[in-house]
Amino acid sequence: MTNSKLKLGIRMGAYGGVATIYLCLVGIIETFSDRDIITGIISLGHTLLFLTALVTGYLNMQQVDKLINPAHQVVEKAPKPKDTIHSAVAGIITGISLVILVLVLDRFNIRDMLVNASPKLFELLLLEKGVTPTMVSLLPFGQGLAAGMLRLVVFSTVLGLVGGTLYLLPPTRRRSIMLGIAMVVLLGLLSDLMRIALNKPGWSEGFYKLIYTGRGLSSQGAVITLVATAAITSAWRYIPDSYTRVISVITAWLPTWIRITLASLLSVSLLLRLAWFLGIENVYPPILPDCPGLITSNISLTNCTEWISQGLSAPQESTEGGLASSAPAVSAAITLADSLMLLGIAASIFLLLVRTVQMSMSSDIQKWPAPPLQKLERAQRLVTLYLGVAALLFIPGVVGVYPSEVLVMVGLYVVMGLGLNIVVGMAGLLDLGYVAFFAVGAYSMAVLTTVDASVGGAQLSFWGALPLVVVITGIAGLLVGAPVLRMRGDYLAIVTLGFGEIARFLALSDWFKPALGGAQGIIKIPDIHIGGVEFVGPQKLYYLILVSCLIAYFITARLKDSRVGRAWGAMREDEQVADVMGVNTTAYKLLAFAMGALIASVSGAIFAAKLGTIYPHSFNVQVSITALGLLIVGGIGSLPGVVVGAFALVGLPELLREFSEYRMLFYGAAMVIMMLVRPQGLLPSARRGHKLQGNERDQDDWMRIAAESEAAGSESSG
Repeated sequence: MTNSKLKLGIRMGAYGGVATIYLCLVGIIETFSDRDIITGIISLGHTLLFLTALVTGYLNMQQVDKLINPAHQVVEKAPKPKDTIHSAVAGIITGISLVILVLVLDRFNIRDMLVNASPKLFELLLLEKGVTPTMVSLLPFGQGLAAGMLRLVVFSTVLGLVGGTLYLLPPTRRRSIMLGIAMVVLLGLLSDLMRIALNKPGWSEGFYKLIYTGRGLSSQGAVITLVATAAITSAWRYIPDSYTRVISVITAWLPTWIRITLASLLSVSLLLRLAWFLGIENVYPPILPDCPGLITSNISLTNCTEWISQGLSAPQESTEGGLASSAPAVSAAITLADSLMLLGIAASIFLLLVRTVQMSMSSDIQKWPAPPLQKLERAQRLVTLYLGVAALLFIPGVVGVYPSEVLVMVGLYVVMGLGLNIVVGMAGLLDLGYVAFFAVGAYSMAVLTTVDASVGGAQLSFWGALPLVVVITGIAGLLVGAPVLRMRGDYLAIVTLGFGEIARFLALSDWFKPALGGAQGIIKIPDIHIGGVEFVGPQKLYYLILVSCLIAYFITARLKDSRVGRAWGAMREDEQVADVMGVNTTAYKLLAFAMGALIASVSGAIFAAKLGTIYPHSFNVQVSITALGLLIVGGIGSLPGVVVGAFALVGLPELLREFSEYRMLFYGAAMVIMMLVRPQGLLPSARRGHKLQGNERDQDDWMRIAAESEAAGSESSG
């Protein structure tokens, strides 16, 4: 057993060494060293180096745990602290691999073959660049080549040992530490985004300066992040119960008319603020925005009342400005709703305090009030839905322009992913040319709404053209689905990939150049209007994307639980059996392609109106790969998984656009990791998750038994 553990440590160390050398030679370490995680202490490049050794030690201990607990063993044995020595061995091998790389960089010029093997990389590996002079003076063994190589081995050994020790901790404590490290790295990466969202006058500016300095976290910000993450992780299991308790008290003690009044006032305030943001200004008015006295130390309710009366009675200046002409009245209505709502909240809190005091002074032993379970569950659902909708509506004004642009891109891929989920996740038809439907929707919208490209010179509005776009793209889905009815698996994937490329080349061809513009595309696509509201810019387009996502989610959810969805599921599991059982596979295949195309057309139409200009190069195969990738990462067949996958594969790379040259590398790594670690996806559907977990358990049991038999045979022969 000891020899097996040692071999395991050497093998894991070799894997870690190969991984670190690969990260170095593809340029990731050098490129990421320009971004600080903790300003003046550690860069992202060094963080990746150290985390590789840490993860190698952790994974080695995980494999040791599997080795000492074979599949057929009833009683599990926990790894012992002395087993961490094998994680240290894995760290040593990882460090020696880096030392070999350093010697090669020092003795040979390999930059002709590997352009990223630069002098800067050599200095980074010696840990003498990318850290502050103070840190250099604190590093052991001095400076120079020998000292740097010795540091690499020592640090890798220590980090491997720490990784193995981390695995031995109780699950709750281990989870807290791992999440804390992940949050420090994530917040350091998103420093530019946080500057946009938080570096504003007021409390947010002070909070930003406390957490961040330069382009990374401050030292106290890193400590605060670790402590806060640990505290939240420890208290997480108590949060749902506390939330339920608060809802229970409010439901049982506050009269119904007070709850309804407060909810109505809050709804009015939110809707008026949304109208203000969309039609008057691009910022939300603060609480009690223009009420004299209430925003200063000199409180005067009389002045506030007079101002509200004047604003509500003021006549409209003109009808051309839409909501902008009613700005005084809207502002006064917001102030009135906010004032009444705050008074109602204060009165409710006072009432709750009075009843609490009365209960505590009562001689009877009483428990906390508890409404009927059905009423409590309904109230909890309503409050959660209400808070969720309010948060979604106010995101653009809080986060700013660029994060809203990222959310718009994520929303476009969510809509596409929901459509592709019908074809791939529900019907089991592997479609690699889904970008064709996205392109048809975009070009149809451009042709129908642009004067220069419109058919017959009849220019339509976005809303007038949208039904035609949906119909046209649905027909395109039927045309693509008809020739591939008898194809399955890889053959279907290759053919649909060809259709996607055909659509792009047709848009580039001279045949359709009079209508589609050829390589020059179509320009001057008009913006989207609703009444006097013009959806220009990411902060306003966000709401249109949000509504599209909700509609697409509702449609796919209803289809999944319907008779059509069950027929698609039968086709996905076994098409021949479904055909024998009476499922019209031909019709349902065509319906899957058509429904997927319909949903993709909405995303393409909004994409065309968003940019105002479309080109054929915007619809390459990478769009289809990204849409399919987010399904794999989120969980094929899972609707919430589509949203999670879109944020993981579209949102995060957009936020880290400065590292865009490595995007496809990260995509590939994410796919490999997901297939190895969690093949069912981050949020899989229940059926697929149980099926894959069962298959994985069977395979793991067989592999464990085989490994144990091999280990027993090697020990007996030795």
